[in-house]
Amino acid sequence: MRLPANLPGDFFALFFKNHLQNSFESHIIKLTNEHMLIC
Repeated sequence: MRLPANLPGDFFALFFKNHLQNSFESHIIKLTNEHMLIC
């Protein structure tokens, strides 16, 4: 399967954007849960 030249870049950009967003959100949730446990 041959891909257009710009597709891998777009794919990785989307992948990393989603990955970072998911990591960030789970990090916030983790912090919130710990904060609620402490309080």
